[in-house]
Amino acid sequence: MPLSRGQWPAYLLGVLHELTTGPAPLVPSLPPLNIAIASDVPLGAGLSSSAALEIALARALFDLT
Repeated sequence: MPLSRGQWPAYLLGVLHELTTGPAPLVPSLPPLNIAIASDVPLGAGLSSSAALEIALARALFDLT
């Protein structure tokens, strides 16, 4: 799926890229993933929903390894 800047799936792809690439990846291999997201973070409440999403994905990936 092609993404442009500002689309929220790009945040998840960035986390996947950073954790699985480089000379010493933190998550060296992953099975195929099917990710569903549910949230009750209110819009405009001053919470960093993108950061919360990134941390939730990283924690889930670490739980898989």
